[in-house]
Amino acid sequence: MLELDEGRLSCPVLRGRGSSNASLLPDYRNPKQVRTHLVETARPILEAMVQDVTRMTVLSLHHDISTVTGEELVVFTLSEPVPVRETRKR
Repeated sequence: MLELDEGRLSCPVLRGRGSSNASLLPDYRNPKQVRTHLVETARPILEAMVQDVTRMTVLSLHHDISTVTGEELVVFTLSEPVPVRETRKR
């Protein structure tokens, strides 16, 4: 999101390693680190989407990715069990 700053749009500055006040960016050569950074950045949006659908509070989010296969797992812990509809037998 861009914010107005004295009549102009400000833009974020990404700083590399070495600056004393810079936050460390993920190593772009490490897919797991980059994806983890993306999930953590998007975490508020993901939690809001799950809360909107389930109408329950998200207590925690866990994410893991396989560096071998690229498979991802995202687990949301909710404030109460999700109601499950019984399936009909055929």
